[in-house]
Amino acid sequence: MLSLDFVFFYVHSGLLIRRSENNFNYLLPGMRQGDSEHQPQVLLVGEHSQVLNVILHTVYGLPCGHFNPTNDMLGAAVAGLHAYGVQPNVHPALGTPLFALLAARTPRAPLFIYTLAAQFNFYDLAEHASGFLLGITPPSISEECAQRMGPVYLHRLLGLQTRRVEAMKKILRRPPSRHPPMDCCSAESQAGLARAWMLAAAYLIWEARPGKSKPRYSACVMLTFMTELTTTSMEVTFDNVATSIQCDGCKAVYRERLAQALSSWDLQKVCLAFGSAGDDSLFFCLQRTI
Repeated sequence: MLSLDFVFFYVHSGLLIRRSENNFNYLLPGMRQGDSEHQPQVLLVGEHSQVLNVILHTVYGLPCGHFNPTNDMLGAAVAGLHAYGVQPNVHPALGTPLFALLAARTPRAPLFIYTLAAQFNFYDLAEHASGFLLGITPPSISEECAQRMGPVYLHRLLGLQTRRVEAMKKILRRPPSRHPPMDCCSAESQAGLARAWMLAAAYLIWEARPGKSKPRYSACVMLTFMTELTTTSMEVTFDNVATSIQCDGCKAVYRERLAQALSSWDLQKVCLAFGSAGDDSLFFCLQRTI
């Protein structure tokens, strides 16, 4: 194969035929699988050598990260794999070298990776990238990215954030229960405990809103992003409120309720979910992390 910048690649045409559903975009028409290896040919391929290098490494199931391709090259390679009819279980399926490379690039360019995955309907990669896009806002998504994502994945991405906040509201909306009456702690004091809990909960929910971290974008590459709210940050917020609690009984029910909330948040993650086969309906779920 000869790339656009005149770099030769020596490959097995029989392997390309087996891995492609369209004879490598019809560059290999009429070649029989049994004798293709004995009839060397030079095929001009309309790809830059660095892009073609990623494509061929993927076809052979080999890693190519050591060549350090840029994100644009990876995007062009994925588009090329699609054009050359490479079977979906080869690129970039979960467990393949290309998937691992794209997943490793996700923290620095989650919007780019999500858009790429959405464009070619790579669900596993899109789900992975979505976890890094919790701080994104609709105005931050360019028209180009939205068009490449398509309505299904765009809706999933925006709905993901809404569901995340709703999940947090559900976990935190119940204040600590009241302990039995005590001479040193009146009903009014216990009502103050509930107000303190709701104050901390309101702060966390406010901070979890999409776009609170004001991320910056360039084209489809996200430069900064809001990370997932951790149980540690939740605990610190509630502990700051708890410093004003004097009653030992209130402290006990407060810590018990906080432990329940932290456990619930730690065991849940907001995820994208497909409908049944052939059904494009959108829905989201809270999935228990095993």
